[in-house]
Amino acid sequence: MKLAALLLVTTLGLGQSASTPSGPNERSSNDSPEILSDTQGVNFDGYLKGIWQTIRQNWVKLIPADAQFKKGKLAIQFSILKNGEIRSMSLTSSACDLSLDRAAWGALVASNPLPPLPDEFKGQYLRLRTRFYYNLGKVGIGTAPSDSAPAKPCKDTRFPMHFDKQ
Repeated sequence: MKLAALLLVTTLGLGQSASTPSGPNERSSNDSPEILSDTQGVNFDGYLKGIWQTIRQNWVKLIPADAQFKKGKLAIQFSILKNGEIRSMSLTSSACDLSLDRAAWGALVASNPLPPLPDEFKGQYLRLRTRFYYNLGKVGIGTAPSDSAPAKPCKDTRFPMHFDKQ
């Protein structure tokens, strides 16, 4: 049943942000988080691919069996400290389904800590946004729907909207 849910789940998507730097760090694929903070000219492509593999592996383990019958998209913003510790997680857009939100949230919690940020990066943290899609758009790994549609409002997901590990 979990395999069926995986086959119907599309991967983490990527959106453009005005604060996303142009140049070598501008991402055009759908397979890694969106950088929200200053990269200071450091190319994070390899690092982002590596952490997405970790996050995705943990996400797949947490996808509920009934996800194959649900649709949703959500976004989580978080920071990675120099030592790889994930901090300041915030659910910025809910799937309006607690089980879908929890699977994505849990993937980040289970991935903590990530590998340290690259040595050439002199900043204190890297701020990222990840988007998780369930059964939207073209089915398959590596595809994601357009983010142009406005998010539907949720009534009450009974889910913490912010987490900062102390």
